[in-house]
Amino acid sequence: MRRSLFYSLILMMIFISGQLQAALSWTTHIPESSKVKKAEEKPAEHNHNERKKGKLFFLQDGIGAEAEIWLPTLERQRLEISDTGVIKVMATGFNNYHLLYARRQLEGRDEMALRYQYMRGKPSGESPGLLVGNEKGALDITPSPLTREHRRYQSNDTAVFTLTLNKEPLTLQPVILITSNGTEINLQTDNKGQLTVTLPEDFSDIKSGRRKNRPAEFTLSSSIFKNDIKYQTTLNADYHVNPSHWQSRTAGGVTIVIGFIGGLLVLRQVRSRETEHA
Repeated sequence: MRRSLFYSLILMMIFISGQLQAALSWTTHIPESSKVKKAEEKPAEHNHNERKKGKLFFLQDGIGAEAEIWLPTLERQRLEISDTGVIKVMATGFNNYHLLYARRQLEGRDEMALRYQYMRGKPSGESPGLLVGNEKGALDITPSPLTREHRRYQSNDTAVFTLTLNKEPLTLQPVILITSNGTEINLQTDNKGQLTVTLPEDFSDIKSGRRKNRPAEFTLSSSIFKNDIKYQTTLNADYHVNPSHWQSRTAGGVTIVIGFIGGLLVLRQVRSRETEHA
């Protein structure tokens, strides 16, 4: 009996995982099947032409969905989804976080995909909290708080999110973390509806310096049945290699150099004293 229950739970988790991987979600990784050749670009935070050329995103499993970009002022602009699922997002003229928002509502289903994207421009005069706290749909995954633009999500760092259904915290709610580097972790919210995530150290071939390491992406996915409706939401964001990978080596090298110089100075003082007493 116990073995049968164990296998049933395993099959259920595999089924849920497969469903979530195919969920409506944002990504900057344009698949080959989209037949769109994405030019090699510098990471977005150092791409000074982004305002003029725009940035490409792919809306996975986006058939039948509608997409918008929400400005820091809560103004909404419709986004056109190409036949291949690729969306070009142009600068809005405002500095600060924006929300890439996609939603699909069918009979018995309510799906959302969220991505908070930092964009440059003139000051909006609004706090990111206005955008994050604004109602988006029934099942919401909210950064608590949203990471600062210059801080970013980093591997081996802890981030906190809150899950709510109709504004009420979802306690002990299953969530799956999937990264573009191939990591998949089953998680669960606590008794307050909060989810604490330690982003994985799953980067390979790490180089010294942030600019030499392209960011990866993580997606948080969750779904729940309520009143004969399946609610499903994903939250997607970039995360970067933790600077400790090269800062620790740099600090170690500096320590060795300082120690070597200090040793030479001490040796010189000892010899100087020996000479004086000779």
